[in-house]
Amino acid sequence: MSYLNNKSRFSEVVLITKIVFVSVLIISPIVWSIAYFSKTSTETLLTQNDWCVTKIYYNKTEVTPNTIGLKMIMRGSNCEETIKFSKSGMVSFPGINTPSYEAIWKIKDDSIFITETDNSDNISFDKNLNIIPSAQKIKECFYVGKYLLAIKNNTIKLESDSLLIIGKVIFNYSINNY
Repeated sequence: MSYLNNKSRFSEVVLITKIVFVSVLIISPIVWSIAYFSKTSTETLLTQNDWCVTKIYYNKTEVTPNTIGLKMIMRGSNCEETIKFSKSGMVSFPGINTPSYEAIWKIKDDSIFITETDNSDNISFDKNLNIIPSAQKIKECFYVGKYLLAIKNNTIKLESDSLLIIGKVIFNYSINNY
């Protein structure tokens, strides 16, 4: 009798194991597909949000952004300096005692590349953040370069060899928030 009980229990365990295994095989691709297709792309995260600049560090020294000229401050926000990425590939950075800076952005892997536009009115800086007069103007802007890009918990972090920019979402245009 003991032998039959053990054989019966063994059969039950084998049956349960088979059911669990088949269930996992069926459910896993479904769950993976849902997770994969519902994952928001980096480009979408960048362009569907306005980013409030909370900190900028140049060579490990904190720099205070201060855009000169027309600034739009969103109602209900204490944010005066923003980064805005457009779907067209343009990005607007805050000025450093200058007007805002327009540039071109492109994502590759976990990096974002910022390149200068052909706008000759942009102001350039030397390594000590002094404005370079137009006669001595160099080709690169303060923001131009390759950055490691991280977006997590509504926070953005752009980090290059000399520059670290940290920001947070101030407004999300996504229809999911309405």
